[in-house]
Amino acid sequence: MRNEKRLINLLTKLVKLLNDESDRNPAFASELDGLLAPIANTSVRRKVHKTEADAQNLPDIYREFSNRGRFGV
Repeated sequence: MRNEKRLINLLTKLVKLLNDESDRNPAFASELDGLLAPIANTSVRRKVHKTEADAQNLPDIYREFSNRGRFGV
């Protein structure tokens, strides 16, 4: 966990540095945009949680209760 926080802190500072340099240097900003453009255009896939897929396969407990009665006979 400690290493993750250090890495997040480092990456945050790196992004701030890149942003500051892009503000000062338009040529750098253009090159950076060209470098990052393929990443920005990729689509993000949404992970389907297992519970969403499994919810469709659940039995209808209300129908079963109506059919079997209170004691499941």
